[in-house]
Amino acid sequence: MFDIVVPIYNVEKYLDKCLESIKNNKRPEDRVILIDDGSIDNSPKIAQSYIAKNWTYIKKENGGLSSARNEAVPYLQSDYLVFLDSDDYLEEGCLDRVREEIALRNYPDVILTRSKIVYDDASTQVIGFKYDSVNADNIHECPPAAWDKIYRVEYFLKLGFLFPVGRLYEDLPTTFPLLLASKNIIVSDAVMVNWFQRNESISRSKQFKLGYFDVFENLTLLTERLNIIGCNDRDAIINTVFYKKVLLDTLIRWNRAGRNLSVLKAVIVKSSQNASVRSLFKSKLKLRIKIVLFPVVVLIKTYAFSSKFSIRT
Repeated sequence: MFDIVVPIYNVEKYLDKCLESIKNNKRPEDRVILIDDGSIDNSPKIAQSYIAKNWTYIKKENGGLSSARNEAVPYLQSDYLVFLDSDDYLEEGCLDRVREEIALRNYPDVILTRSKIVYDDASTQVIGFKYDSVNADNIHECPPAAWDKIYRVEYFLKLGFLFPVGRLYEDLPTTFPLLLASKNIIVSDAVMVNWFQRNESISRSKQFKLGYFDVFENLTLLTERLNIIGCNDRDAIINTVFYKKVLLDTLIRWNRAGRNLSVLKAVIVKSSQNASVRSLFKSKLKLRIKIVLFPVVVLIKTYAFSSKFSIRT
């Protein structure tokens, strides 16, 4: 039995497709929790038109994606939890396929699924974790997104790691601790979410926003949570997150935004000031060298990580 959490904010163009995909995939016992994060378009009317048994609609003041997801936590009652963004939609038959895998594979804490990118021209691309299983050697390469994973509700609630409110890159300090604290993770070949790449999405924006620097605060929170769970692989995780979400993202967004050198300068300063980043380096000399070579490192890491990750906040 699934709890499917859908945060909603001004997505009237996409919401019907999202909710229809849930309706066509769910069984009667599956529960849908719609969190309206203060929408001012026609989204509330569309959402409420779907309300039936085991469909819940909750209206709240606007607080962002993390706030909406966290709002649903007290309502979780099912065996497994699915997060679905309201401009995406479920692949046909995905819930039943995952349901079978869960039963056959000893009721795991976390299930990594595949996703399908849907582009404006209707072309598609399937993406996901590139390994057949998760182990100590590759766990730090897991995609950080929350929406391509399914979580056992009891496990999710036991750890209690909510999403940081008011920040971009909100998945990082929640997803990785959930993965690293578990001893029972499976990788599914099932395509779960169709991720629609709309032109106005954050991941395709040509503007560099100050909110992108939220990654530094989330890096600190991630470090704290990894310490709480006693993670032995903490430095490898922080290293991966730093190079992927700071260096790689920065170069791509910097390139889209016109290659403003002040952006790179700001990232260098914030990197040198962040305690989690500083812990990666063994001495002040090495730290200074790393900072000086930052643009070169960015370019190198872009090629190293571009085949492993896609950007989504």
